[in-house]
Parts: sequence; structure tokens; C-alpha cells
Amino acid sequence: VAPLAFLNARALQSYRYPESAGPSMVALPPLKGGWHVFINGGNGLDGWGMNNAIRDWLGRQTGGNPAAAYGVDLVKLSAGGAMSRGILPRDLHRYHTYDEQVYSPCLGEVVALEDSIADVQPFGDSGSSVGNFIVLRCAQFYVTLANLRAHSITVQKGEIVAAGAPLGRVGNSMAHTFPHLHMHVTTGGYTGTVQPAPILFETLFAFSHRARNDFYVR
Repeated sequence: VAPLAFLNARALQSYRYPESAGPSMVALPPLKGGWHVFINGGNGLDGWGMNNAIRDWLGRQTGGNPAAAYGVDLVKLSAGGAMSRGILPRDLHRYHTYDEQVYSPCLGEVVALEDSIADVQPFGDSGSSVGNFIVLRCAQFYVTLANLRAHSITVQKGEIVAAGAPLGRVGNSMAHTFPHLHMHVTTGGYTGTVQPAPILFETLFAFSHRARNDFYVR
């Protein structure tokens, strides 16, 4: 019981965002049109297990990207609560998130994008660390949306996009994963030495930080 209590206590720290984390960005959920779940999220700097960008359930360093310390991964669920037709299928089209429209979570400028990386098989060794991506500058925040499908991005670098505007579609251009949308926010830029920023997502009743296994309907 004692080890489990310790792990639970560290997991609960994933829900806390101390003042040292800096200001939180207010964002619209970038996927809509059904049930969605955060399969990864929370405060990865201080907590364990909810966000594996920094540490795993045992507190070991994962070698992940420190910029994604407060990032989230999203998938769409069926009416029955499944993320795919079948258990971890090899066919990308059997995942409900694949080819889903991605919407801008904020009013901002497109400052970077990549749109040429081909989709890879689920959990394959090929692909890249973030795959195809878009970076938006929304006030002082830089928002990275990644794992997009090749040639699906419908905006251009330098374009100003409204909150809720369509940007591209979910793919599987990242390595070692399955179709999902990755999102993280930073300040001070989006590459190099940057500061990760927490995200306050708009819900039906309030704005809240979200961690692994949180659901929303939009």
C-alpha cells in the first residue's frame, strides 16, 4: 500500500501548477465533434505518470522534450468509448482520430510549419519526433500542434488565423506512436531554450488544466 500511496501522491502533483510555472495560456480544444480524451497531460515537471514527456510512472527520466512538460495528447473516442476499431490495429484508418480536422485553439500567427512527412504505421520506428506540425504565436505564447497528416495543412506561414479556424488534419507522422494530436505551449520561442507554459482549456462551465484520462465533449 505504501508504494502505491507514494505513486498516487506524485501523480496528484501533475494537477498542480505552482506560480513558478508562469502564466497559463487560455485555449479552445483543438479537436471537436464528439467525445475526446486526454491520453497524456498535466504537469510533467513536478508530477509523475500523468504526463510522460519528462518522467514515467516510476519517476525515471524519459528523455522527452522539456518544452512539452505541460503538453497534452488527444484522441477521439467512439460512442462506446473506444479509440479504434479493434485493439491497436495496424491500419491507420481504424483509429477514430485519424484524419480528424484540427482547429486553431487561439487567435494567432502561423510562424512555422512542416507538411511533407509521410504517415508511418502505428508504433513504427520510422517517422520523426514531432512529425508534421504547425506553430502559432498567440500573444506571448507559442503553440505547437503536431503529428499531422502530410499535405493536410491549409494555412501558410505568416497567416493570421482566428480561434476555431481549421488548420490541418490528424495523421501519424511521429515515430513510435498511433494517430493522436499532440499540443504543447511555450514562451520565449518554440525551439532551443524555451519555457513550457501550462494550458487552460475552455470547458462547458469553466477554464481548467487537464491531465491524463480527462474527457471532454465538443
